[in-house]
Amino acid sequence: MKKISIIISSLLLLFNIGCTKEETIRTNFNDFTWYTSIPNGLTYTVKPGESISFIDLSQGALSHEWTIQEGNAYLSPKFVKGQDLTPYIIPNKGLVTSDTTVFVLFPNEGTFTVKLKNSYNAKVVYPGVVPIEAVKVGDVWVAEKVFTITVSAI
Repeated sequence: MKKISIIISSLLLLFNIGCTKEETIRTNFNDFTWYTSIPNGLTYTVKPGESISFIDLSQGALSHEWTIQEGNAYLSPKFVKGQDLTPYIIPNKGLVTSDTTVFVLFPNEGTFTVKLKNSYNAKVVYPGVVPIEAVKVGDVWVAEKVFTITVSAI
């Protein structure tokens, strides 16, 4: 029993010596991806006065921005779904934001876009059904995803 105890202690000591923090290898990981409150693969259709949540889940981005069209608005995250959302509109927010998560109100019928634009230090490719490849712009790589939203009372 004493021999087993010595062997286990020796193995633990060797394992501890072999795995030090200084030897940890860090790699840069770049990824372009997102999440929306409408499941992937479904059309982006809402009724007037409804909202969609968009989250940038990208990794390694140097910068990112969401852009909405005139007539739509960003909402405070404290909104309550199913109620009138106009009291939750963030005043003077504008049409472009660098927030990671946005909640977009679509008050009027029509077809609108929401754009996610990220920049990276290396090329990235979103490998979806329709792949999105970053394009070199100056010293950075830029990836863009445009969501088309249909707002209809029907």
